[in-house]
Amino acid sequence: MSAATDLSHVRWRDYVMSRGEAFDAFWSRHAAEPGRRILFIVGRGFDPRAPMGLQRLVKAATDCPIDAVALHFDDELAAYSLEQRAAAEANLKAFGQSVAGRGTNRRVELVFLRQ
Repeated sequence: MSAATDLSHVRWRDYVMSRGEAFDAFWSRHAAEPGRRILFIVGRGFDPRAPMGLQRLVKAATDCPIDAVALHFDDELAAYSLEQRAAAEANLKAFGQSVAGRGTNRRVELVFLRQ
């Protein structure tokens, strides 16, 4: 049995929810803080709406670097069609275009195996 990990000091403990103009205003202020750098983590899916959040963030947070990490969940039981794969690749390209010149864009693969 392992001891519980104390996460009370981590920086991402505060949850912020905002929409519309409040979203833009929050990220504009937040990104303007000296030394600020944003890490955007997203699932690398095939839904064409996937890049919209990052694109909105990039427009609002003009004063800081933004890095994007797209998580690819590789499930051995999933059957992805060619169309889904092409759409997922298009999303990954859109993530890269959004942060081009401001940060990095990486794909991280997570493999799930059934036993």
